[in-house]
Amino acid sequence: MKKLETVRLFLASGFFLGLAPIVPGSFGALPGLALILVAVGLGWGSLAVRVWCLACAVAFSAIHYWLTPWAQKRWNDFDPRHFVLDEVVGALCVPLFWYLPPNPPLPVWQLAIAGFLLFRILDAIKLPGARYIDRNIHTASGVLFDDVVSAAYTAAIVSACAWFLPVANPDPLASGHKPQTTTYRRALERVASMDPLQAASVPDSKAISLVYEPLLEVEYGTRPYRLKPCLCDLPKVSEDMLVYTYSIREGTRFQDDPCFPDGKGRHVTAEDVKYSLARLADKSNASSGMWTMDPVAKVDAVDARTVRITLKKPLHVFPWLTAMAYWAAVPREAVEKYGAKFNEHAVGTGPYRLAEWWRNHRMVFERDASWPWWKEIPTKPFDTLEFLVVDDASTQWLMFLSGELDFLGEVSRDNWDAIVEPDGTLSADLEAKGMKLFGTPIMQVSYIGINMRDPLLGKNKKLRQALNCAFDFPVWRRFMNNRVDPCDGPVPPGVNGRLETPFPYAFDIEKAKRLMVEAGFPNGIDPKTGKRVAIQLTIGHATQSAREQAELLQSFYEKIGVRLEPQFMTWAAYLKAVNDGQASLFLLGWVGDYPDAENFLQLFHSKNVSPGANHSNYVNLEFDRLYDAAMAAKTPAERDELWRKAQEIVREDCPWVFLNFPKAYSLAWDRLRNYIPTDFPYGTEKHLWLRR
Repeated sequence: MKKLETVRLFLASGFFLGLAPIVPGSFGALPGLALILVAVGLGWGSLAVRVWCLACAVAFSAIHYWLTPWAQKRWNDFDPRHFVLDEVVGALCVPLFWYLPPNPPLPVWQLAIAGFLLFRILDAIKLPGARYIDRNIHTASGVLFDDVVSAAYTAAIVSACAWFLPVANPDPLASGHKPQTTTYRRALERVASMDPLQAASVPDSKAISLVYEPLLEVEYGTRPYRLKPCLCDLPKVSEDMLVYTYSIREGTRFQDDPCFPDGKGRHVTAEDVKYSLARLADKSNASSGMWTMDPVAKVDAVDARTVRITLKKPLHVFPWLTAMAYWAAVPREAVEKYGAKFNEHAVGTGPYRLAEWWRNHRMVFERDASWPWWKEIPTKPFDTLEFLVVDDASTQWLMFLSGELDFLGEVSRDNWDAIVEPDGTLSADLEAKGMKLFGTPIMQVSYIGINMRDPLLGKNKKLRQALNCAFDFPVWRRFMNNRVDPCDGPVPPGVNGRLETPFPYAFDIEKAKRLMVEAGFPNGIDPKTGKRVAIQLTIGHATQSAREQAELLQSFYEKIGVRLEPQFMTWAAYLKAVNDGQASLFLLGWVGDYPDAENFLQLFHSKNVSPGANHSNYVNLEFDRLYDAAMAAKTPAERDELWRKAQEIVREDCPWVFLNFPKAYSLAWDRLRNYIPTDFPYGTEKHLWLRR
C-alpha cells in the first residue's frame, strides 16, 4: 500500500514541486506545465486538487519570475543566498499543494520539512549534474536540464518521505480530528446516463436513484422485502385492482437548477408525474423501461398532488414496477432546456445532487440538506458520495486495503483465498484491521438453458433430467469458492410463492446413468449410430473463468458418456444465437426485478418464447394455465399455491439445468455503519453513516 501511495505522490506531486516554481519564459517551464496538464487529463487526484495544483504552479511561476531578476540584481546566480531563496520558494509548494486541498494524503508539514532539509543536504554536497548546470546555466539546454534534474531529485525526496512516513490513517477518528464533512467512497461500474428513462443497468439505477425518486421504494433493512413511500405515499387500490391512486408527499420539491426561474426548485405536481410517465411510454424515446408501462391504460392528474393510474387488467406486482428508477419524476423545464444533454444534467427530488461527473472516471454527489425526509433517518448521513470507475478487481482490492475506498462491492474470485477463510468467515488478520465481511444470498438464478426446439433435447425429458442429475454441485460449489447455494428450481429463496420441497433431480450420478438408459443412450451411446451423444454448449464470454467453467462441466457429463462441446462467442453473437433459437445449451442467469415468483416463472410462459425471455422455448399448456390463473388470483395465498404447482411442472420437465443461486460477498471498513446487503441497492447510501 505504501508503494501505491508513493507512486501516486511521485507522479502527482513530485513533478509539480520540482517544475512549478520556475521562470515562465524559460524552456524549463514548458515540461512543468505540460506535466501538470497531463495529470489533469489523466485524472490524477480529485478535481479540486488538480485545479489547485495547476493554480499553484502558475502562481509560483509568476512569483519566481518576479523574484529571480530581483535576486540577480543583488547576488550572482551562484550566491548561496540566491539558492536559499530558490529552494524556499520551491519548499512552499508542498504545503500549498497538499495541505490546503481537502483530505491530504500524508502528514504534510512533516513531508515539507523533511523534503526541504533533505534537499538542502544533498545540494550542499553537490548533486550529480551540478557541474554541467554550472557550465551551462545561461544556455537553453542548461536551464532545461536544471529544471528536469531539480524535478527528479525533488520527486525522489518526496517519494522517499512518503515511503518512510506513516500514511494518513483512513479513519478520520484515528488522526485525532473530526472533519467538517464526511465522504463515502466506493468503486462503481461506468454510468451511461443520468436520465431515468435509461436506467437499464444496475450502476445507472444506483446513480439515478440518488438524485431522483420513483413513486415508491423498497424499505431498507426489512425482510421480507416490502414497499414504502418515496415520491408518493402508498397507493389506494380499487376493489377490482384496476385503479391505483397515488398522492405526492407534501413538501416534495425539485432541486434548485438554472432551468427554473431564478434557479429555484419548485414543488412536484401530478402533472410532472404524468409527463414523466408519458416520456417513459413514448416509443420515440426508446426507453429500456418502456415495458413497465405495458400494463397501464391511462394516467390522470386528478389534482395538484394526486395521480390516478388505470391498468388494462389486474396485475398484483404493479406497485413493484413503480419502485423502479424508470418511474422517477423529472421536470419538463430541465428536459426542454438541456435537450439531448439532459442525461448529463440530473434535476431530481432526491437526497443528493450530482456535483461532478468525469465520465468513465468519477462521479461525486453532494447531500441536499433541503431534502425533507432526512428527518426520517435517525443518524447523520455522508455529506459527499464519491464513485470511482476502477475496472481491475485487484486494483479495487488494493485501494480498499489502503483505505482509499470505504466499501468493496464484490470480493473477486482471484482475491478470495486471501480474504476469506475456508469456513466462509473473514481472515483474522483483516478482521483485526477493522474490516467486515458481508455474505448474503441474492435474488438471482444461474442455469444452463435447454433449447426445447432442439431435436435431441426437446423431445427427450429423461435426457434433460439426466443432465440435471449429473451436475455435481458439491464440486461446482468448491470451484465457485463456496459463493453459491444449490438450485432446486427457478425461484430463489426469499421470494413469494417459492416451492420449498426437495428437487427430485439433484446431483445423483447413479440416477443420472439410469436416466440415460431410459433416455435411450446407455453409457452415453446412441444405439442408432454407435457414437457418443454430443451436445454443444454456447457461452457468451471467452474469459479464463468461462473456459474453466466449461471444462468443469465437461468433466461432469463425461461421467455419463455425454460429450459437451463448448462454443465461445462474443456477447452480441451469443445473444443473437440464443434469441434465434440456434443454441442447444446456453449458460445464462436471471436477476429478479421484484420478490415475486411471477418474475421468474414468466421465463417459462409460451407467450414469452425467444426472442422473449423464455429462451428455452418451453411450451406447456398446463403450466400456462396455472400461470394465468395465478395472475388473476384474488388473494396472495391462492396465488402462491398456484405458483408452487407451476414450479412442480417446470422441475419435472427440466427445461433448464439448475446450476446455483449465487451469493454476494462484500467488504466494508468498520467505520462504515448501517450497511445492510440488499437486492435493491438503489438510493440506499442515504442510510449509511460514519462512526464518530
